[in-house]
Amino acid sequence: MAAFLTKEKGSTTSPDSQQSICLVRHGRSLAQGVDRHLRKSERFLDCHLSPTGVSQAYGVPGRLIRNGGLSGIELVVVSPLTRALMTALLAFRDRPEVPIVVHPDCREVRLCATASSLNALLVID
Repeated sequence: MAAFLTKEKGSTTSPDSQQSICLVRHGRSLAQGVDRHLRKSERFLDCHLSPTGVSQAYGVPGRLIRNGGLSGIELVVVSPLTRALMTALLAFRDRPEVPIVVHPDCREVRLCATASSLNALLVID
């Protein structure tokens, strides 16, 4: 999941300006395509997005535009899980001015692994 901090059109960056938060769930992961008992294996605890999930991540900007929220995004806060990082990186590939902050409190409550290397994610096709 990622949270996007946006400001309303025409607002300033003063402390009194209105801001909103948009929550986006990560795209479909490879784990979602396997039997439920296999999802708990080490291979799937922190897996990549599936091809469908990659397409979903690429579609995030269009969905935000339709809802009037893409231009005002000032910050992306994302879970350290690979599927969430991939979603954020792909969704904001054309917005390098928007900082992406990885925050451990955004991850799932259950114990699971986290992306071992952000550099490994930066070579997403």
